[in-house]
Amino acid sequence: MVIKKLAEIINSSANIIICPTLRETDGLAMSSRNMRLNKADREKAVKISEVLTFIKKGIKPGYLEDLKQRTINYLTAEGFKVDYIEIADANSLELLENWDGKRKLVALAAAFLGEVRLIDNMVLNN
Repeated sequence: MVIKKLAEIINSSANIIICPTLRETDGLAMSSRNMRLNKADREKAVKISEVLTFIKKGIKPGYLEDLKQRTINYLTAEGFKVDYIEIADANSLELLENWDGKRKLVALAAAFLGEVRLIDNMVLNN
């Protein structure tokens, strides 16, 4: 979305193709940062994609803060230092507090596990 917006700003004719996040077999988003995780943290890191899936399954129209806070609390209890868990409009990346049940959404996450900052995102609905 960020690259797409930059292309619009500079009036580029580049064709931006958006595709799903590539994932390891256990669901962790692929990243060179994963190599910096020790074995125990690598096993724990998958919890970020699990909370995004939890949001996807639990999303419903209305106030979103409670759902986000549950995932933050869970990751914190698992030893993560959460940078953010957000739910945004999938087209504009506008952060949302309430959802009308119609807009296309994306969940965004960033959290530290030790010194490694892990990021992930997941489209929540079509």
